[in-house]
Amino acid sequence: MLTLVLALSVAHAAPTPAPPAPCKAETDALAGAGPSAAGKAFADLAACDATIAKAAADAAFGTILAGPGGDAAMLAGIKVGAADRVRAWVGALDANDRSTAIDTLGKSCAAEGVPAFWTAAHGALGDAFWSAGWFKGLDECRDSTVRPILTAAAEAPVKDRTRYLSVIEATSRNLGADALPLLESLLVKHGTDAELSTYIVRAFGDAAGVGDVAGLDAAASVKAVEAIRKAAPTLPEKGVDQARVTLGALKAAEQVGDELAVVRYKSVVQPGGKLLYGVFVREVATCKKGDVKVEAHHAPVTIVAWPDQVKDRVTPGITPPVGVWRLGLGEKCKGTSVVTVTTSDAPLKDAAAYAAWLADQQKELAKAQPGVKVKEFAETALDL
Repeated sequence: MLTLVLALSVAHAAPTPAPPAPCKAETDALAGAGPSAAGKAFADLAACDATIAKAAADAAFGTILAGPGGDAAMLAGIKVGAADRVRAWVGALDANDRSTAIDTLGKSCAAEGVPAFWTAAHGALGDAFWSAGWFKGLDECRDSTVRPILTAAAEAPVKDRTRYLSVIEATSRNLGADALPLLESLLVKHGTDAELSTYIVRAFGDAAGVGDVAGLDAAASVKAVEAIRKAAPTLPEKGVDQARVTLGALKAAEQVGDELAVVRYKSVVQPGGKLLYGVFVREVATCKKGDVKVEAHHAPVTIVAWPDQVKDRVTPGITPPVGVWRLGLGEKCKGTSVVTVTTSDAPLKDAAAYAAWLADQQKELAKAQPGVKVKEFAETALDL
């Protein structure tokens, strides 16, 4: 009897519940997530189980929006093996969101699977990798498998000049100091091209960390300055103009930048190795009795300087309070005066060019002060 009771008890016992499905909470969260929450939900599922997340990736990335959640999902998708779906998702974003996502991928090259994602994207996208700006994300992706993508593009024949500027910028930022030999070789290759030479010279600054949040790489900067100085004599005028700007960004000594002025204007360098400019000073005085008096002082000046530097460098030595030219017309007639210093817009070829420039200044002054007799002083030539 007891045996029968026990048997009936076992027969009528409640069934053992089935174990919960793996990552059920995360799976349910993703299934119920709206677009703004789907990215985080997918990343959470991927952290729980890569296989389940990979199977869910195709549908999930049809919902996920760009942004922090999308970035997390993007990196998680790559990690679980859904890189192709991630690439399609990034490619379908609008231009601004795509650029942000690409930048995130570039900064995440230490994450699992990201370098392989980049090399696969380069192979799969073809020209779109360049035309859609994917390559710009590589400026901070310094993985050894990725760098050759950029260096090969920098060394390839130039078909799209605008794109080439971005390519060498990205390459130089990625390689840093290691980009300097490449840039030097590119200057040899493209140095006579006015436009391309400016791109390449500018990239020396990128290689040395100009504008980088980490700051300028001092050692790379020194090397970049020397490379630019060495190449400058072979560059076209636009290239030398850019070299001056880049040297300033590299914190080169002012004298180094000044030397380039002689290179830039080599066709008019004077026998002593300097450049010839004109200096014209007009002093207009309103005297005590209301009458106007005008004096003009002028002289040629030889100096190693760019046109926009000459006025500032000459003025202190010729005007009050310590200047050697005899100014002070207003004080002499017990009134006030205004002194204006003008220098030539470019270096002058010779004495004849100086005389022509001076004649133009004299005409302009006479036009500005009609009926007033101008007293002129031809000052001794300046050599600075």
